This record gives sequence, C-alpha cells and structure tokens, in this order.
Amino acid sequence: MQNLGQDTQTIERSPRLKAGQAPARKLKSTKSTSKFLMALSIFFIANLTLLFSVNLRTTTIDEELSKPDSASNIKGTWPWWISKSYLAQVQAPDIVLLGSSQMATAVFTADAQTLQKALDCVSYRRATTLENDLTHRLGHPISIFNWSMGGAMASDQNLITRTLLTGRLKPKMVVIGISPRDFIDNTLPSASATEPFRFFSRFVEPDKLAAWAFTDDLSRFGWLLNRYLPMSQLHGKVASCMASGEAPATTNKQEFLKGISASGGNISPGQWLVPANIPYLFVDNTQEYIHRYTNPNPPIYPQELSFFNDALTRLRQNGVKVLVVGMPSVSPNRKLLPDSFWQDFHNNISSICVKNSADWLDLSDSDVFTLDDYLDTVHLSARGGDKLFAEITRYIGKQPNLVTSLNSAGPIARLHRSE
Repeated sequence: MQNLGQDTQTIERSPRLKAGQAPARKLKSTKSTSKFLMALSIFFIANLTLLFSVNLRTTTIDEELSKPDSASNIKGTWPWWISKSYLAQVQAPDIVLLGSSQMATAVFTADAQTLQKALDCVSYRRATTLENDLTHRLGHPISIFNWSMGGAMASDQNLITRTLLTGRLKPKMVVIGISPRDFIDNTLPSASATEPFRFFSRFVEPDKLAAWAFTDDLSRFGWLLNRYLPMSQLHGKVASCMASGEAPATTNKQEFLKGISASGGNISPGQWLVPANIPYLFVDNTQEYIHRYTNPNPPIYPQELSFFNDALTRLRQNGVKVLVVGMPSVSPNRKLLPDSFWQDFHNNISSICVKNSADWLDLSDSDVFTLDDYLDTVHLSARGGDKLFAEITRYIGKQPNLVTSLNSAGPIARLHRSE
C-alpha cells in the first residue's frame, strides 16, 4: 500500500508540474497574438480614417493632372508630362503613335532635321515628318500625336489605350511600333515594373491587370494593397514632397539619345534636346540586347501578348483603326534571337492582328534600311526615320479602310498650346 501511495503521489505531482509550465507558454503566445491583432486593428482603423477624411486617390487621370498642387509621387515623370500634353489638346489628333524608344527616336531625329531646329523630348509631341508625308499623300492635313516613349512595353501601350484614347480624345487611327524587346525584355521582372504601368494602373479598373502584370502571388498582393490602402498611397506622396532637385539640362549632341530612351525618373522641359543635324555616330549596343534577350521565352512574354491583344480589342471595339508596325533593326541584333522565336513572334502578332481587324506591316528585316540608317543596332537616324515614315505612308495610302478613316478627319487638333 505504501508503494501504491508513493506511485499515486508521483503520478499526481507530475501532471501538476506540467500543468504549471503550460500556462506560461500559453500566456506568452496569447500576449503576442493580442499585440498582433491590436496592431492590425490600428492599421485598418487608420486606413479607414484616411479613406473617409482625406481624398488621397483620384478616379480619373484628368482629375489627377488638373491639380496644380498635386503631390503625386509620379509628378514630373515621362508619362506625367506626355499625359499633360495629350489632355491639353482641343480635340483628338487623327493619329496617335505608340511604341518604345525605337519609334520615339525615329520621330525626334527625323523631325529635328525636317524642322531644322532642336526639339525638346519632353514638350515636343508631334510627328511632323509623318504628318507631311500623309498630308501630301492624302491631299489634306493630318494631325499626329507622338505617345511613344523609352522603355514602353506592350502592357504600357495597353494602359495608355485604356486611359487616354477614349472619349473626346479618341483618335481615328493608332499606329503601334513593336519589336521583340516590348514583349520579352529580361531586365524586367514583370509588366508592373515600368514607370508608365505604375502611373496609369491607378486610373483603370484592375480586372485582368493583376493576373497579367505579375509573375507571383506575393507581388500581386502587394500591388493590390498599395492600390486600395490609403496609407500606402500617402507614403508615396510624402516621399515625393520630401524629394528635391532636378537634373541639369543636357544639350550635348552625343547624349541626346539618352533623353529619347530614358524610361524613368523626374524630368523637366529643356533638359533633353535633340539637335537639328545629328552627326553620324554609330554605337554598338549589342551587349545591352544580349542581356535583354538572355531568355527568348521569359514568363513575361505571354503576359505581354495578352496585354497587346487586349489593347487591339479595345481599339477595335471603339472604332479606332490600328496599324501595327514591326520596327526595323540591324541583322546582328535580330540574330540574337533564334529563328524559332521569330517564327513564333510573327505568328502571334499576325494572329492577334487578324483577330482584331488590325493591319500588320512587318519591317523588322526590311532591306529598305541599311546600316547608315541607324544610330545603333535598333534606333534609326534621321535618314532612317524618313524611310520608316515613307514606308508607313505608302502602306496607309494603299489600304482603302485606313484612307477612309483618315479622310473623315476634321480640322487639325491644336497639339500644343505653347507652340
């Protein structure tokens, strides 16, 4: 009996010791959980307070850009300046040019030579050389707005289409210059990484944007938080208010291409000027494109094709004619990508164009262009730009549907009130 009593005592002590230790661990865990829940509650209460007390977001791009004291963290960027110019028009242009620095360089170099004056990459948004060519071909004035900018991807062109090429500023035709870089740039982790995407995505409904623009769920979740939680937006505005200083003006004739190709950062009028007569200074930028084309089939490729198809669908539904132009590049640059890629790329673009009743003019390997027409392996000189616009004009002039749409154009839009 004594042994039984001792065993019972031992059995009784043991649970009490364990029971005495467990509440300490549980108490510590409970305190941590309570702190987390309290912090989470404060975070959401703060967001709700801001949501109902401060107008941190705008519903349209017009409202955002019309604010003289806007503290937007993208104020003064390329998309901000070009949007200001576009919205300042009295009426829609006949044609809008979309594309990356390849289209932008062709416009600026050709127009600087045509007009025989230095052109400001920030404020000059016409396409005079192409306007003149089309006016001569069609027999009446044609107005064009140049929306191409450095680093623009197919996804950025999609957002421009959604945001600005509707309503009173809907053009009669859109000419989109494309190249493989606009779909497979390996230097970008996702479509959402560009400055234009960050700017324009705030003014459109997310629908498929989140699915197409991100390669992983975490990035998608972060973007949605930033879009809908006021404190995230306030952080960007505060950072903008604290920023100061501007880059110095650059008129160096050997650096003008940087202004056309630049795709990020704050800029100012007069900072980047394209001279009237550009000396022939060919630069071999092959290494840059080896890096961009390391993987010819990155995760971003199908996403960019989806954005491109969606843009053409929206333009077709809005009654806007579309001409897609495969931009030329030198043979060594094209050979950085395998033949299998080019075949797939051309099939995809052609299929999307047919599906959306868009015209497809492929100049990617056109023998019209020679090495003397390039500033580097992808960007055209003034002479190359002249040839590009002559080819575009020739093609449009032979397409009755495109001619008809432009023949119904009204008076020339006043593209820039300051000009």
